Amino acid sequence: MKRQKKRRKKTQQQSSLPTLNLSLPSLPKVDLISYKREKKGGKRISKADIRKLWEKQKGRCARCKKKLNPLAYHIDHKVPKALGGSDSIRNLQLLCPECHMLKTQEDRKKISRKKKRRSD
Repeated sequence: MKRQKKRRKKTQQQSSLPTLNLSLPSLPKVDLISYKREKKGGKRISKADIRKLWEKQKGRCARCKKKLNPLAYHIDHKVPKALGGSDSIRNLQLLCPECHMLKTQEDRKKISRKKKRRSD
């Protein structure tokens, strides 16, 4: 009997609390792979080109082969523009953020070596 009374009191207390009916804004449906990415000072990479890269790489990072998150991938130049690379689709690849960071560090070292050679 005592347990039932305690339960009733708890449910009465809970029901007396005001409830907030918050409606969250609905998120728009997004074609996950078709974002347009724009490079600094470069040309715009089309949705079709990104889709081709995605399909060619089967949704995997070109470097570590892990499955890419459709909302968190990076478009990278295989040969950096500073080393003579172009914006053509043949010179582009999709990388996970971690691999892109590592590749960028390596590319910066190559670029600084090239600049040193020029200045010598």
